Amino acid sequence: MSTIFESAKFSDIDINDSFFDSLKKDYPGFEKWFARKSVANTPVNVLKSNGRINAFLYLKYDESESIPLTDKILDPQPRIKIGTLKISAQGIRLGEGAIGIALWRWFESSENQIYVTVFPKHKTLITLFEKFGFSIIGKKSDTGEYVMLRDKRNLDFSDPYKPFPYINPQFTQGGLLVVNEDFHDKLFPYSELKNTKQYENEILTDVAGNGITKMYISGGYEDSYQENEPVLIYRKSLAATGRGYKSVITSVATIVKKTVVKQNNETILSIDEVKKMLGNKTILNDAELKQYFAKSTVTIYQLVYNYYFGAGNNVNWRTLKDSGFWKDRYPSTFVYSNSEFSTFIKALHGSVANILP
Repeated sequence: MSTIFESAKFSDIDINDSFFDSLKKDYPGFEKWFARKSVANTPVNVLKSNGRINAFLYLKYDESESIPLTDKILDPQPRIKIGTLKISAQGIRLGEGAIGIALWRWFESSENQIYVTVFPKHKTLITLFEKFGFSIIGKKSDTGEYVMLRDKRNLDFSDPYKPFPYINPQFTQGGLLVVNEDFHDKLFPYSELKNTKQYENEILTDVAGNGITKMYISGGYEDSYQENEPVLIYRKSLAATGRGYKSVITSVATIVKKTVVKQNNETILSIDEVKKMLGNKTILNDAELKQYFAKSTVTIYQLVYNYYFGAGNNVNWRTLKDSGFWKDRYPSTFVYSNSEFSTFIKALHGSVANILP
C-alpha cells in the first residue's frame, strides 16, 4: 500500500469499484454527482494498493453557501468542505491520514472554516473528527447528517491533536529529533527533498507512513524534552560526502507522549511491551528494535506530524551551523527556548511560517 495520498481526477477513477458501494447506498444521487465531477475533471486525493482504492478524499473549495440545520441556518461565508471521505483498509490509520491531508490544505488556504457532514451511525469517524478538533454544531435538516466544523479563529489547544496542524504557541521549549534518512523517508513520507527520490517500492508498503501519529525511538542520550512541546525533525544523511548539505530539517512535530523504556541500562518496559505500544506506528522491524534496545537509554516519543517544509525549503546542517542554531555536538540534547524556536519557524518559507498562530 502507498503511504501517501496522491492527486487524481474523478475521470481517472472507476465508480464501479466496490469501494463506492456504501456511498451509493447512503447517497441516492451519488452516481450522477460523480459523473458531473468526472466531466469537469475535478481533482481528488486517493490512496491505492495494487490498483485498488483504499482511501478517497474530495475537498470542495470556495464553499460559501448557507448551511440549513434543524435549529438554525449557518450564514454563508468562505469555507472548505470535506465533500467525500471514504476509507477501507486500516480504517483508523487511513482516516487519520485523510483528515491530516484535509487539514493541511485548509491550513494553506485563506478560508477560516472547514466542515464535514457525517451520518450519526458513523460513530468511529465522528470520534476521529472530534480528536482533530471538529465539533458538532448541528444536524442538517434535509439528510439528518451531523455538521462538524473547525475555525482558525477558535483553536482548541487542550491537546496537540485538536489544533492540528497548528502548534500551541504557549510552549516552554522546543527540541530537535535526529532520524536517519532511510527511517525518515518511511515515517515522514510527505517531507520531500529536492532532487531526491524517496518513494522506493519498499517504502511505499510501509503502514507507519499512513497516519499523522508517529512513534519515534531515541537511544543513547537522555534529554529534557517534554510532552506537548514542539520538535524539529532532522533528516540525517548517510552519504559518504557532503553530509553537511544533505542533512536537513524537513518537518515540525509535537510530542504527545514521552515514555522512558530503559534508563542507565535499567529496563523499565520489556521489548514485548514496547512492541505492543508501537503497534503499526513505527517503521522499525524486530531486528532494528533489538538494536535500539541494546542501548543504555531508550525513550519512545508519540508524535503528531504537524507539517513539512517542502522540497527546496528544507534547512541544511551548514545553514544551521552558520546561523548558530546548531548548539553543540549532540543534537538529541538540543533545547531551544520559545523565542528561539518561534523565530526559526517564522523565518521559514511558505505556510510553515504560520504553524504557530
